[in-house]
Amino acid sequence: MSEKERIIIDLHAPASPYIVIEFVKTITYHVNKNMITPVITRPTGLAAQSGIPEAWRHAYKNETPLAVLPELKDVLDLYRPEEIFITLKTQESLDIDELNNYIGRKNILIIIPSGEQSL
Repeated sequence: MSEKERIIIDLHAPASPYIVIEFVKTITYHVNKNMITPVITRPTGLAAQSGIPEAWRHAYKNETPLAVLPELKDVLDLYRPEEIFITLKTQESLDIDELNNYIGRKNILIIIPSGEQSL
């Protein structure tokens, strides 16, 4: 699998250290973790102070790359996704069938807003 064929999952603007740590743990326990890159953008408060260091430690121990970036535009500049999906609380679910059409063929970005700040 080339670098072009990655799934970048971005947790945007978390304030809770628990959410940050569980986000990274969920990805590192995934069967295909080698094709998933967890990214955290605009962490605030305790998420930035204690959640990020603990999440990074867990990612490092599990050989999973973790990026922490200030803004969404940085994710776009660095990873250059070909397809972008944004999950919303009002949305019933992410269209997995549509997502499956791109997995393994394109660099895709899935943005998960924490709900604590706007995109």
